[in-house]
Amino acid sequence: MATGGPEVTPERREMLAEKGRRLYGKYCGTGGRGICSESFAVYHIGRGESVVAADLLVYLEGRAEELVAADPDGRGPMTRGLIGRVRRHLAEAGGA
Repeated sequence: MATGGPEVTPERREMLAEKGRRLYGKYCGTGGRGICSESFAVYHIGRGESVVAADLLVYLEGRAEELVAADPDGRGPMTRGLIGRVRRHLAEAGGA
């Protein structure tokens, strides 16, 4: 993870993890046209809070696994693409 950024308290980290999950839900809810969760990750990486983006990535990877088993809304490809982009943002910032 990138260092030198602000400390993320456990309480704030959990609150932000929940926000990231909600934003992912909105992303899917717009038929894959929105970028709420990706923008969220990029914002926190830019603040030196790569751990927030990494938490979102863990959640997204779990969702992607679930979508392999059942994906009635066709969210799998969008989710896998989002995972790749968040990974690239983290790598560019030196966070993964």
